[in-house]
Amino acid sequence: MIVNTAYDIQAKLLAGESQYTPNYIFVEYMNVKKIGDTIPLTTVTPEDTADYYYSLGADKDYLAIPITLKPYIAEPTGDNKAAIYYSVVTSGFTEGTKGLKFSLDKNSTIYGLGLVTRLADAGTNDILFARTNLATEKQLLKPTSDIYINWKIELQ
Repeated sequence: MIVNTAYDIQAKLLAGESQYTPNYIFVEYMNVKKIGDTIPLTTVTPEDTADYYYSLGADKDYLAIPITLKPYIAEPTGDNKAAIYYSVVTSGFTEGTKGLKFSLDKNSTIYGLGLVTRLADAGTNDILFARTNLATEKQLLKPTSDIYINWKIELQ
């Protein structure tokens, strides 16, 4: 869901302030007791902000993954709307921003994502563009390999 603070980002981008381009994907996870345990989801609302991530409980954390690949823009064709794709890979991450281990032996399970503009001061000036939860059947146990995340924003 695109949240209300996305409009602040869009306004800054339209004013030529390119530093407001979304540049991180936040990957929410929790270490579950056993493989297959699912995580109860919170409700995503338009009022959500980056504060949601800063206030996660002690049993939850998030990876702040920089978007290093240039976003791909798909032109509209037929019934398909124009879209922008943001992509990241979870390579090399072993713990979240709050220090919670992210590993297969801890049963780290991904349950949510956030598309974020991170400005100079990490963790204090983040602006949330969009947030989503993964349905319980789509929650992902950290595999032994990297995870490739592709986020699609359809343009209206």
